[in-house]
Amino acid sequence: MPKPLRYSLLVGAGIPLLAVILVNLVAEPVEELPPLDPALAVRIGANVSVPLGELLEELLPAAARTATAPRDAGDEPQRWSEMFTSGPPTLIRMARRAMSADDYEGAFALLRAIPAGDSDWARAQRYIGWKIYGEHLGRPRAGIAYVNRALAKEPFEGNSWQDLSRAYLASVGI
Repeated sequence: MPKPLRYSLLVGAGIPLLAVILVNLVAEPVEELPPLDPALAVRIGANVSVPLGELLEELLPAAARTATAPRDAGDEPQRWSEMFTSGPPTLIRMARRAMSADDYEGAFALLRAIPAGDSDWARAQRYIGWKIYGEHLGRPRAGIAYVNRALAKEPFEGNSWQDLSRAYLASVGI
């Protein structure tokens, strides 16, 4: 291999690697988070707030099930779950509704409650890392660990790379 080509490959691979190392060095450490407050009111719509404990009680068991059983005609509907006509409510969908209602504290609590084995866990980490820390709080360095976790869990998910890039660039001021 010619020397200029070898030098170009070394520089081409070395600069991005150096950038990743530097961004991770300036990233804020993951802070110790307090336990979830079940009394926290989570806004999931314009005029709808539901206590976090009620949401978790209803949705965490549902996250472990693979299929949601259809509701019988005689079942009593729940006031907040009727908002979901396109499918059953999940923690990630409730968190997205909370973010849409500008309730980032409630969204953060819902996203934190998603268990690591859940199929939405990596997406929750991305949302915490970029949407909450990066965009809403303006602290992208605090979100680096979360987007790194999301990428490690789903390396072939394009949105993981996109949110990682956004957080990295914002953390160095670009």
